[in-house]
Amino acid sequence: MSDNPLWSIDELVAATGGMLDGEQIAASVIGVSIDTRTIAVGDLFVALKDVRDGHDFVSSAFAKGAAMALVAKDYQKKPDDGLSLRVDDPLAGLEKIAVAARARLNDKARLIAVTGSAGKTTTKEMLRLGFAHLGRVHASQKSYNNHWGVPLTLARMPRDTDFAVIEIGMNHAGEITPLTKMARPHVAVVTSVLPVHLEHFSGLEDIAKAKAEIFAGLDEEAGWAVIPADAEVGPLRILAEQACAAVGERFEHFVNYSTQHVISFGERDDAWIRIDEIDLKLKGSTVKLSLSSEEQLTFEVGLPGRHNVLNSVACVTAYLCATDGLELPRQQGETYAGCNGLLSALARMQMDPVGRGQVFELAGKHLPALTLIDESYNANPASMRAAFENLSLYRGDRRKVAVIGDMLELGNSADDLHAALVDPLQEAGIDLVFACGSHMKALYDILPEQMRGGFAQNSKDLKPILLGALQTHDIVMIKGSNGSRLGLLVEAMKTDLSPQGES
Repeated sequence: MSDNPLWSIDELVAATGGMLDGEQIAASVIGVSIDTRTIAVGDLFVALKDVRDGHDFVSSAFAKGAAMALVAKDYQKKPDDGLSLRVDDPLAGLEKIAVAARARLNDKARLIAVTGSAGKTTTKEMLRLGFAHLGRVHASQKSYNNHWGVPLTLARMPRDTDFAVIEIGMNHAGEITPLTKMARPHVAVVTSVLPVHLEHFSGLEDIAKAKAEIFAGLDEEAGWAVIPADAEVGPLRILAEQACAAVGERFEHFVNYSTQHVISFGERDDAWIRIDEIDLKLKGSTVKLSLSSEEQLTFEVGLPGRHNVLNSVACVTAYLCATDGLELPRQQGETYAGCNGLLSALARMQMDPVGRGQVFELAGKHLPALTLIDESYNANPASMRAAFENLSLYRGDRRKVAVIGDMLELGNSADDLHAALVDPLQEAGIDLVFACGSHMKALYDILPEQMRGGFAQNSKDLKPILLGALQTHDIVMIKGSNGSRLGLLVEAMKTDLSPQGES
C-alpha cells in the first residue's frame, strides 16, 4: 500500500454517507477505478451503470486486488467479495467523492476547466505539461470529460495537487453546468465555438450558450474566464455576457473584448491576447503575441497545424490567469511573467498517438516509401480545414492524398457543411480525395474530376479502393469522425506497409 493513500476509508464513508459492508482490511485506497481491465491493487472500484452494469464486475475487481467497492444498496454480495460501501446510487456517490476532493485542495491550488467545440483535450494536455515545472499537476485522462469522466477525474485528484486541469464536454444543453459547479474552477476556458453537435442545437448561438455554462462554476470574486475573440459576433457576445455575469462584472465594461477577469485571445485586433503572426511549419510553428499591457511574446509550438497554434494561445492565456501572470512585469532573464517553463513545454509537445495527427513513415514490397498522417480520431468542419492546411505544408511534387469520412452530429446542415469543404481542399492543393459516408457523397460529387480518387459508403468498402490506388511517395492524411471508423484504414495501411518510424 502506498505511503500516500488517495483516500482513507473513513473519508469515503463521510463523503458518500454510505454504509460499510464486509471486513475492513485496509485503512485506505490508493486509486479510484471504474474498469476492471485497468484496476490496480488497492483501488476503490466504482460500480457504475453505463453501457454495462459495473455490478457485474465487482467480484472481478476484488479478485484483481481492489481494496473496496462502491456499490448500490441492493447489490447482492458474492462469497469472495471484499469490503463494500453501499450507497443509493454509485454515480451519485462518485460525485460526492469528487466534491470532497475539490473541497480538500489547498487554498493556493489552482483548478482550470476547459471546454470548447474543438481543442479541449489538446489544450488540457498543453496545460498539464506547462504547469509541471511549478508543482504537482493532476489532469483528466484521455478525454474523460462527461457526466462520469469529470467526477472520476476529481475523485482521483491527490490532496496535495498544486494545479488541476479538468476537461468538460457536452452534447446537449445543461450538461456542463453540474460538472463545472462540481469542479469550481479558478479559470474557465472556452477554446472555440464551432458548428458541431448541430443535431442537438439550432445554431452557433445555442452552442455558445451551452459552452458558456462552464462559467457557472467560477468564484465571483476570484475567477477568470477565458474566451475566444475569433468566435462569431453573436456567440462571442453570449460568452462575454455569461462570463461577466459569473465574475460579477458589467458587460457594458467589456472593452477590447476583455474586462478585469474576462480575458479574450485570438487574431482580432482588439483581443486582450492578440495573435500578431503565425509562421506555420510541419514541425515547430512560431507564433507572435501581443498583450494589452504592450508586452510581446514569441514562442514555438511543437504540434503541427494552425488549430494547435490557436490551442497553444488558449493555453498561454489560461496559464497567465492561473499564475497571476497577466499583470506581472517582465522578469530579468525570462520571456514574460515567468512562463519560460510553459513555453518550453509547448515547443517539446508531441502528438497523442491515437488518431490526432501522428505521422508514420511506411514502406512495403510494392511501395518503398509513403507518409501516413493519422487524424482518424475525430473531425468537424474547422478541424478538417486545419488538416488540409497542414497537409499543404508538405512541399515538393509528392501527391497529397486526403482520405476523409463523414463528420457526424451536424444535423440538417450536414450535407452543406461537407460540400463546403471543396474550396479548402483545392486551396490546400490536395491532389486526390478518397471519401466514404452518405454526407461525404455531397462533397465528392462536386469535386473536380481529377481530384476524385474513389468513394464508398463505408470505410470497409473504401479500403480496397484506397490501397489499390496508392503510389510511392504519396502523403496520405486520414480524417473523419470516430463513428466513420477510418481507423480501419489507418490499420490497413500500417499492416500492408511496415512502419519505418514515426514522428
